[in-house]
Amino acid sequence: MSAPKQRRIMDSSFGFAAGVMLSASFWSLLNPALELSKQSAMFAAYPFVPVSLGFIAGCVFVHGADWCLKEYHLDITPSSPSAKPDADDKVTKHKSQTQWRRTLLIVIAITAHNIPEGLAVGVAFMTNPIPRAKALAFAIGLQNFPEGLAVSLPLYRSGVSLWKAVFMGQLSGMVEPISGVVGAHMVSICRPLLPWTMAFASGAMVFVVFDDILPESTSEGNTRLSSWSAIVGFVVMMTLDLLL
Repeated sequence: MSAPKQRRIMDSSFGFAAGVMLSASFWSLLNPALELSKQSAMFAAYPFVPVSLGFIAGCVFVHGADWCLKEYHLDITPSSPSAKPDADDKVTKHKSQTQWRRTLLIVIAITAHNIPEGLAVGVAFMTNPIPRAKALAFAIGLQNFPEGLAVSLPLYRSGVSLWKAVFMGQLSGMVEPISGVVGAHMVSICRPLLPWTMAFASGAMVFVVFDDILPESTSEGNTRLSSWSAIVGFVVMMTLDLLL
């Protein structure tokens, strides 16, 4: 496959991931966080407080994670060159490491997003009628498919094998059932934390999108392709959120 075509595929996959993450950050996280905050005894008059603080904390968290990946050289790619590199190899290696770090941040952000969703399912099973709780669990489970794609596609384009990329995409959602069990057994603790954790996850995803994914996906002249891919990802995720 030619280099320009590979680049177009990579930019479209990053654009799709950006759209899914932006849509999920609002429809799955910020909007429910605001509603839960309005229902809380402490913040009913000022529901924006936990949502705003949690959102900013999520942005700071991902910024710190990005710094750690670079500072402690945790951005080594799966196929980094091992021989003595010449100047071209160094440039290629730097680009590869930047892309790999960006992909890791996507995995971190979407995994962080799945934790409060799992808590919400656990709390729902303990505080709502079973049919309603099952409907919520089904809806969130179905949403994991585009979120898994948002992880798997960039991983695959970063040099990870197809099956490993698919596996890691699904693995990012495995924190959800674990969080669900925690939420079910610790309702009194987890329910007040949901506005904070949901806003935190939203901030993490929005920061990754605006700081890394969108600038990269539009840096090589594929701006229109990336934009339409982001729109498709946003609409797919929004449709699942609103219909289910």
